[in-house]
Amino acid sequence: MTLRVTLDYHPDETRLSLVSRLALANGYRSMQAFLSLNAVTAAAFEAGKPEAIALLTKWSGIDPSLLSGNDIKSAGSGSNWWLGPALMNKEMRAGPYHRYCPKCVVADLREGNGRPATRPYVRINWVTRAIQTCLHHECEIVEKPAGKWEVGDFSQFAADNVTLIEQEAAKQSTRS
Repeated sequence: MTLRVTLDYHPDETRLSLVSRLALANGYRSMQAFLSLNAVTAAAFEAGKPEAIALLTKWSGIDPSLLSGNDIKSAGSGSNWWLGPALMNKEMRAGPYHRYCPKCVVADLREGNGRPATRPYVRINWVTRAIQTCLHHECEIVEKPAGKWEVGDFSQFAADNVTLIEQEAAKQSTRS
């Protein structure tokens, strides 16, 4: 069943970001609470498991072909991992952090449809430390620690930290 509140999906958005935004838009206290009620893990969405894609399609009404690709999964033994077709080493893994461009988040808050708190979304290029600057604003990507149950719940983080993010955006300079 499609959720009561659905959202626009962005082609460069991670699936977990969409799940986080859907949870917030539909009144859940956290993405983790939403996922536990539905007996699914965040890792299933990151890895692109077919059952997770099917659930996300059911919840959002978004065509499954749009939700394919950019899977994030282990490359097997060792610490390498895949981001879509790119093989990354452990130093490129973001770990338990929220990574974002403050200027993108502020722009998301000002633009788009629906409640402002549900507008900021995670760009796929933010999930790897291989990229240190925003591809759009050419300013530094910011990292903030996330608690064990907050990892991946960027919408709630952004909603709770709007003032901080706005201050970071104002301080950020762009590269020339």
